[in-house]
Amino acid sequence: MDSFFAANNKFHQYLNRQGEAEAMGVLTRMREVSPFIIGAGVIIFIGFMAFGDVPWTQITSGNNQNVIGIVNGTEIPYDEFLKRVQQMVDQQRQGKPDAEVDDAQIRQQVWDQMVQELLIKQEAERAGIAVSDEEMIDIMIDNPPDYLTQSFKDSTGAFDRKRYLQVITKPESIGEEIAKAQQQGRLDPSINPDSEVVKLKSQLLLIEKGIRESKVAENLQLALGLSNSVMSPTFVKQKYISENSVADMRYIVFDGNSVPDKDVAVTPQEVEAYYAKNKQYYKQKPVRKLKYLAFNIVPSKEDSANTRKKINTLSTSMQKVVTPEQKDSLYTYLSSVFPVNKVSFTGIQSLDPVRKAFILGRAPKDIVGPVNLSDGTYFFYIDSTRTGVNELASVAHILIRTNNNKDSAKTIANDVYKKLKGGADFAELARTMSQDPGSAQKGGVYEFFPKGRMVKPFEEASFNNPIGTLVPPVETEYGYHVIKVLDKSSDEIAYSEFKFTTSISTATKNKIRLEAKNAKQLLENGQNIDSLAKTLKRVASETPFFERSTPVLSSVALTDFAFSNDVNAVSEPRELKGFGVVVAQVSQVRTRGVKPIEDVTEEITAELKRVKRLDIVKKRAEALYAKIKGQPIDAALNADPSIEIRNVAQLKDNGNIPGYASDVSFTAQVFAKPSFNKVSEPIRGQSAYFIAQVNSLQKADEAKFATESKALYDQLSNQAKGSAYYRWFAKVKENAEIEDFRTKFYND
Repeated sequence: MDSFFAANNKFHQYLNRQGEAEAMGVLTRMREVSPFIIGAGVIIFIGFMAFGDVPWTQITSGNNQNVIGIVNGTEIPYDEFLKRVQQMVDQQRQGKPDAEVDDAQIRQQVWDQMVQELLIKQEAERAGIAVSDEEMIDIMIDNPPDYLTQSFKDSTGAFDRKRYLQVITKPESIGEEIAKAQQQGRLDPSINPDSEVVKLKSQLLLIEKGIRESKVAENLQLALGLSNSVMSPTFVKQKYISENSVADMRYIVFDGNSVPDKDVAVTPQEVEAYYAKNKQYYKQKPVRKLKYLAFNIVPSKEDSANTRKKINTLSTSMQKVVTPEQKDSLYTYLSSVFPVNKVSFTGIQSLDPVRKAFILGRAPKDIVGPVNLSDGTYFFYIDSTRTGVNELASVAHILIRTNNNKDSAKTIANDVYKKLKGGADFAELARTMSQDPGSAQKGGVYEFFPKGRMVKPFEEASFNNPIGTLVPPVETEYGYHVIKVLDKSSDEIAYSEFKFTTSISTATKNKIRLEAKNAKQLLENGQNIDSLAKTLKRVASETPFFERSTPVLSSVALTDFAFSNDVNAVSEPRELKGFGVVVAQVSQVRTRGVKPIEDVTEEITAELKRVKRLDIVKKRAEALYAKIKGQPIDAALNADPSIEIRNVAQLKDNGNIPGYASDVSFTAQVFAKPSFNKVSEPIRGQSAYFIAQVNSLQKADEAKFATESKALYDQLSNQAKGSAYYRWFAKVKENAEIEDFRTKFYND
C-alpha cells in the first residue's frame, strides 16, 4: 500500500514540514559544533521521551482559558494555533521572500489542519489504534525520516549514523560538546550549553509527537483501506471484460440538445409533481446566503492630486539644485521624509533595461526623475560609481554534450571550432548545433555574468581571454564548449531610489468607512439592499449558499455572523481583503432537512426538459427505424439523405464515444445486445437516442483473465483503499461537533 504521506494528506504533509522546521535549526548547530563521537551507555530514545526533564505539557499546552476552538470536547489552545500559523508564515517567507503573505488564508489552513489532527486522534483512540514504543524505536533509531538524516550527511550524501545516534540517544552530551567548542574559541561564548540541551530535547519531543501522530494516521488509513478493499470476483471479471472488449461500429445519433427550448416548456405543476415524488433526494445541511455591498478602498481624486503635488514639488526642487553640495542636501532631505531603497554596487550591464536607460552615464550625486514606471513614479539618486572591482563577461558558446561518448563529442566540438575559424556565422551554428537549450536559440549568448556563476573551466575561458577571442573547445561536466568572448565590463553603480505611488489617505479611508456605516444604518432601518445599491451607484452582490465550515468572502467572521443571525440581519462594516469594506445582510437561511422547492426548481426544470427532449427525438429515431428495420445502416441514407452516419473503431464499454460525448448507457447496451450488420432498435442514452450497427466485436479473452485477474484485483483494491479514507474522514468531520471561536481573536 502507498504510504499515508504519499497519499497527499495535507495534514500529515504539514506535520512533516513542522517536524522539519523544528529540527533543522538545532540539529544543524549540533552538527557544526562537534564530530559527535558516540560513547557507551546509549540512552533509549523512548525512555527519554517518557522520563526526560522537559514535560510534554510544558511544550504543547497553552493557557486553557485562551481556546480558539473545540472539537468533540477537545480544546484547541490559541497559543498552539498561533505558533503553527507563525511557522507557516515563516516557511512561506523563506521560500518566497518578496511574495505577499495572506495571513487569513494561512490561518484557515492551520485551522483545517488542527481540526483534522484532533479528529484523526479521536477516531484512532476509538478504534484502538496506537503506535507502540517499539515501533517508535524502529523509526527513530533504525529508519529515521529523511529530514532528520539530512543534517547528518556529508558532502557526498553519506549518512553518518554514529553522529545521528549521539544526538538522538544522548542529547546531554551536546552540552559538553558546546562547552568544549567554546573553550577552543569555535563557538560564541554567550551560548548557554544547558539551555541548548533543553532546546534540543524539546525539539526531539516535538519531532517524536509529529512522527507518532503520522504513524497513527497511516495505520488508521491502512485499517480503513483493508475494510473497503475487498473486491467481488464477479465485479473484477466484469471490469476485465469491459476493459478488454472492443467493437467496430457505425451509428446515428438523435441528439436531444438539438431540440429548441421552446418545444420543451415545463409548467410549475410539473415541477411540483416531480419535487413531491423525489423530495427525499434533495437533502440539505444548514446553509446561508448573504447579500452585500462592497466599498472599495481606493485612492480618491484628492489622494492622486496630493501625490502629483509631491512629485511636482520635488521636480521643481531638482531644477534649483546645481552644485554637488546642493544635490547632497536635497538627497538628505528626501531620505528623511520619504522611504528610500538603497541599491548597493551593481554591474551597469546587469541593471534592468528600464532603469539602465535613465541612470547610465550619470555622475555621483546626480538626481534623475521623475521617471514613470509601471508600478509608480521614481526619482534616482546616484550614490557612487566604480570600475575594476567586479568584472562581468558576455560570451556566446556552443555546447556539444558527451552523452557517454567523450571522444565523439570532442571531435564534433573541434569541427565546430574549425568552421568558426573559417568564417562560419557563430549565431547560426549555435542555433543548429548547440545542445544548450537555454541559449541555443539566442545564438548561444549569455550576457554579462559575474565570476562564480558558471562552472570553473567555462568561467576561466570567459574571463581569462580578451574580447573577440574564439576559445578552442573547453571541457566541463556538461560536455565541450566552443566559446567566443563578446564583451567585458567592470563598471558598477550604487544608487538610491524614491518611489511615489498614490496611497490612500486616512481621510479617504474614513470617508469610505463612514459611507459603509451609513449604508448599514439605512439597511437596518428597512431600506431594500438592491434599491440602496442603485442610490449609491454600487452593486448588491449575493453569495451562493454556504455551510458553517466555509469562510464566505474568505472571512470566518462573516460566516460566523451569518450563522448567528436571522434573515435581514445586517453586519457591521468589515474590511475584507480583495473586497474593501463590506456590509452584508443575511438574505436566506436554510436549516437541516429537505431543500425547499424554490431552491431546486432550476435543477428540476433542467431534468424535466432533458426527459422531454429525449421523448421528442425518440419519435424521430423510431420513425427512421420503422423504415430500415432489418437492413444495414446505409439504408438510412435512402430513407433520409440528411442523416449522418458515424464510424467508430475500437469502441470500449466505458461510455466514451469518439465523435460524440460520453454516454455510459449507450456503450453498455451496444456490448450487451450487439446488432451485427443490421441496425439496432433505437437505444435510449442519457441525452440522446441512437441507432447502431456493430460490424465486429472482439470480446475479452477469458482464458487470460485467470493470469491477469490478480493484477486487476490489486489495482481496483488499491483504488478503493485510497478513496475509502477520504470518504470516511469527510463523514467523520460532517458528524463532528466543532466549535469555532476564531472571531474572538481575529476580525477577518
